[in-house]
Amino acid sequence: MKNAVLVLFLSPALAACGGSSTPVETTRTAPATAAINPMTPTVTNTVAVNYDTATSMFAFTANTVAATELAEEPGRNNGRLLSFADPGADEYAFAYQSGNSIAAVMATQGNIGQPSGTGAYGGLTYRRTGAATVPLTGSATYTGDYAGYLRRDLTGPNDDILYRVNGDVSLTAGFASNLVNGTITNREMRNRINNTIVAAVPVADVTLQNANLDNNLAFSGNATGGEVTVAGWTASPGIYSGVIAGPDGANETVGAVAINHLNGAIAHTEIGIFSAN
Repeated sequence: MKNAVLVLFLSPALAACGGSSTPVETTRTAPATAAINPMTPTVTNTVAVNYDTATSMFAFTANTVAATELAEEPGRNNGRLLSFADPGADEYAFAYQSGNSIAAVMATQGNIGQPSGTGAYGGLTYRRTGAATVPLTGSATYTGDYAGYLRRDLTGPNDDILYRVNGDVSLTAGFASNLVNGTITNREMRNRINNTIVAAVPVADVTLQNANLDNNLAFSGNATGGEVTVAGWTASPGIYSGVIAGPDGANETVGAVAINHLNGAIAHTEIGIFSAN
């Protein structure tokens, strides 16, 4: 087969004009976000979790009372999610910080600044600390870690933090479809104090259903599954939310999950955070 040659002849007018075109956009960018404290389940109080950029410390507050400093527990981290605790005060937290984002979850067996036995509370926060840029086509898959707490929601001092909850998270973001979805797998219930696996309380995987990725590169959707796989336990659909972070084609994502559980007629709440890249 012979090669065809196409020859174009320009009129003098067009040749002199030279022409111009508008550059085609290939990426989109969203700015840093303020602290997001999503879907915080409460009994009689709310624990707010915020990051102080001036001191590079996580601050956990309830009723304007600051928590005592929580010591890091390196042997109890879940991947990139660092574990903090003050066992004497029954206060526990997981936190994450990178150059692009932060996330934290806290559970306290009693109001912060009060003795254990005054109720159990929990709080979540995450945010993007700088601008994020993603392409307009293609997709990205993020893998990382999930950690949180399961709390029994009774009235007043009978509330109880039952377990830590660890898992692996995977999310896919479609930049043309503007959809995010994923899973949390390899979930384990662990003793809140000594971090040992509670084999008698197995727990199912979570499906993070399709969520719209908005112009701020944030998303929010339904989280299904995740139930304790023991007779009498059920889980109703929960929710998850997060942001994409990072300047170089979406380096990472952080966010939070909340799932409502029932053991018979007794309500339980699971709250946790994820970080993936």
